[in-house]
Amino acid sequence: MLTIAEELLLLCLNERTCETRSVCERPLPYGLSGALLLELVVQKRIELRGKKVVVIDEKPTGDKVLDEVLKSTIPDSGNLEASHWIRKLGDSDIYSRLKERLVHRGILQKEKQRKWGMFSSTSWSIKDRERVESLQEKIRSLPKDTRVPDERTLVLASVALKCNLVRVLFPEEEQSRARRRLRELSRGEIYKEAVSDTIVGMQAAATVAAVATVTDM
Repeated sequence: MLTIAEELLLLCLNERTCETRSVCERPLPYGLSGALLLELVVQKRIELRGKKVVVIDEKPTGDKVLDEVLKSTIPDSGNLEASHWIRKLGDSDIYSRLKERLVHRGILQKEKQRKWGMFSSTSWSIKDRERVESLQEKIRSLPKDTRVPDERTLVLASVALKCNLVRVLFPEEEQSRARRRLRELSRGEIYKEAVSDTIVGMQAAATVAAVATVTDM
């Protein structure tokens, strides 16, 4: 199963170039770091107390990237705010690491090319287009569905909104309705029906960390 961060990254990649969509470029680093922390919340490894990240279960998740994030938070459990971790992860190499993981999962393809025997370059492409299209449809279906989604879909919808994906996944005439629904799904009263209020606090921290970016919020 893909992590929420991997799903977000796939949604933010241009289908033709496999590079980050221009509208997603600025908020994506914080979106990915927020998604990793939110994944740990969903898996009940961390929670927020006030604004501080507290480790509630040190047991590894079995996912290398998630476990590295979890391990890094243990020494400062209860001392540092979520916005600190989101900024720290956002400034790391998490984007390139997740992209490489998607190559190993067989969803992306990476090829090294050499021009005139001198200059090398790397080309990327989407190998498993069906997987990407399925993720896109998951987000597109949310404004039409009155049911409360599962917790992972709620989190994905939240970070997708923050990364401006409404602009690329919906026709212009549907964007206002889509934004309203994704905002509604991101609010506390919806989360209370499905997951811990910690997720709402983590979302707020992601917003603080990405305050200089232009988003759909």
